[in-house]
Amino acid sequence: MLEIITFDLWNTIIQNKSYKNVRVKILQDFLTQKGLAINLNDIERTYEETFHRFNYNSELNQHRHIYNRKRLENFFKSYNLDISSLEIKKLTKTFEGYMLNDPPTLKEGAHEVLYHLSKTYKIGLISDTGVTP
Repeated sequence: MLEIITFDLWNTIIQNKSYKNVRVKILQDFLTQKGLAINLNDIERTYEETFHRFNYNSELNQHRHIYNRKRLENFFKSYNLDISSLEIKKLTKTFEGYMLNDPPTLKEGAHEVLYHLSKTYKIGLISDTGVTP
């Protein structure tokens, strides 16, 4: 007998939402505080390259998403910057905090489906995304 139904979280239950612009601005502000004047377009390009690098090599990373901490490390490595673990930890918390303060919306109909199914079944949500805090 069926007792549990699982759903993928991203783009099934909730809409995909980009936090790229705010994260690029956070990186620009951080680099400026470090005394580095890097063009916003260059930061955005590097962000895109380092934050999505492993999506194209999913066989190499066994289809796992890369956590924000590692993505930030990759970003700073591309500029040959030695950033402390504490600074990476603070930036990671800031990146993820924006998602918690401005969460993505539910997909149309998701609330109703979950509500009705939860009366009969246990519901499981699965997320393998490294950007989920």
